[in-house]
Amino acid sequence: MWRPSILFVWANPSRCPGFDWTGNDLNTKQPYNSSDLRTVENPEPGRRYTVDFRFPEFTAIYPTTSEPVFATVSIRYVPGGTCLETVSLKAYLGSYRDEVMFYEGLVNRILDDLVAACEPREMEVEGAFTVRGGIETRVTCRFGSGGQDGR
Repeated sequence: MWRPSILFVWANPSRCPGFDWTGNDLNTKQPYNSSDLRTVENPEPGRRYTVDFRFPEFTAIYPTTSEPVFATVSIRYVPGGTCLETVSLKAYLGSYRDEVMFYEGLVNRILDDLVAACEPREMEVEGAFTVRGGIETRVTCRFGSGGQDGR
């Protein structure tokens, strides 16, 4: 069924104060919560191995234009005593959908939250953002290797 109200929001979002570009009420926005990240005990804590995750459905809001940005977020880490639980990881990454932040801040915040949650030996987070204004952007940050703290 055709819904002209949704078309109206897309065509002229400034005429609908209190709503974002999709028509969602901004007053009910639920911010991400890193405390919702769950971990499980590492089944092989004495073995050094690598875990890779790839989340191709990452979205956020670009501050300059207030338009959505899309990225593939890749996470590679060497677990310490715990491993990230994938269902909570997906929910955590999906919760960035309404976050307004530049690429660099997004990727660094994700790294900081994941390191705090699972205390890995090493971790790398990469955001591969889709082309915007003719420029493809990749932001990579690391924790661990060589004693670096990721900053």
